[in-house]
Amino acid sequence: MLNIHWENDRGTRYLVLRVRHSGCLALAALLCAGLLALTLFTLRIDRFLTVDDPLAPADAIVVLASNPSRIEHAVALYTEGYAPVVAFTDATYKDAGLTCSSARIDVPAAQALGLPGDAVVITGDEVASTYDEAVAVRALVTEHGWQRLIVVTDPFHTRRAVATFRALIPEATVTASATPDGEYDPQHWWRSEEGVMAVITEVGKLAFYWVTYGIAP
Repeated sequence: MLNIHWENDRGTRYLVLRVRHSGCLALAALLCAGLLALTLFTLRIDRFLTVDDPLAPADAIVVLASNPSRIEHAVALYTEGYAPVVAFTDATYKDAGLTCSSARIDVPAAQALGLPGDAVVITGDEVASTYDEAVAVRALVTEHGWQRLIVVTDPFHTRRAVATFRALIPEATVTASATPDGEYDPQHWWRSEEGVMAVITEVGKLAFYWVTYGIAP
């Protein structure tokens, strides 16, 4: 009887070990798959962050403050006839200790590139975030009856910008046009400090906007 009990006990332990071994293998496989998926997503996150919609004629080109490449791209789109006006958001620099706002810098820069004065529109309030910019542009949409907007910003910022503008201005069709140049290389963002910081910061801001404003990326 003792031998039979021992054999049964050994068999039970063997079965338990097999179950545990199979479970460990399954868990390891899931972890590897998850790690692979995370790696692929991380390396190709530029495809998630960057929204570059097909361009179509619009009522206004909205250039988000304040970046020389954004201004150049917005003026180029205006010159190509995509919209009759360029709207500038007026970012505040008070936190940086500066009394001037972005429009006082951006508008002369755009005019130096050939943008006519009668094609310039400036938001009425100073802004401090992408959310503020969308709120300010919403007032212009109501005032001028705009129905189509082209939002110009950096590639890594396009998803959050478009999501915010579409959420706050649902009555207008909003498309994004990413700047073609700059220090951020969407396809090789991990190769530069600027790219790494841009991606990390933007992913954090996307999460913040989702939690705080309910704006899904």
